Amino acid sequence: MGHPKGIMLTHRNLSNIVHFEYNRTTLDFRRVLQFTTMSFDVCYQEIFSTLLAGGELHIIGNDDKRDILKLLAFIEEYRLETAFLPTSLFKFIINESYYVEKLPKTLKHLVVAGEQLVLPESFIAYLHQHDIQLHNHYGPSETHVITSLTMKAKESIMGIPPIGRPLANTRIFIVSEEMQLQPVGVPGELCVSGDTVGLGYLNRNELTVLQ
Repeated sequence: MGHPKGIMLTHRNLSNIVHFEYNRTTLDFRRVLQFTTMSFDVCYQEIFSTLLAGGELHIIGNDDKRDILKLLAFIEEYRLETAFLPTSLFKFIINESYYVEKLPKTLKHLVVAGEQLVLPESFIAYLHQHDIQLHNHYGPSETHVITSLTMKAKESIMGIPPIGRPLANTRIFIVSEEMQLQPVGVPGELCVSGDTVGLGYLNRNELTVLQ
């Protein structure tokens, strides 16, 4: 268990991801599930991406979101087309055929973020069969989203998808311990620059300086 860092994100972080979604992705914000709690930055991505596009944002209650069958029933009742889900919950659903069979047919866009994504072959086949697009977002707490990958149903989908390409106004670098750029294919530390970088850590100047 870690300790809360108190990350200071800004309107710039949110504005950048919303602008990217509207102009560089196929995401549809007409009818969207609002699932994430207000302590998580994805909550504001759900809210503002939908409302600024003139879409409908459907807020599910805490009790219903904890019950997968009630969650799926809520999506089906309001014919929601787009849902942002934590990767841990998403992986639990897609690895249970019982839940996969009950996924509402209205869903056309699934957005996941939070940890490495692993897709079983059976769910890849489901995406192809039902023409669902899967969007893999990645970003450390200090930045919100920095990369995005959209997997379309008519295209080849990998079982362990990559994190995708940087958002607009964002650059990422893979560096060594000596902060030198690594060659292609050589592992290293991920460094980020651009509009996606937050202001630092709340009341933690010693950590902000290191950032």
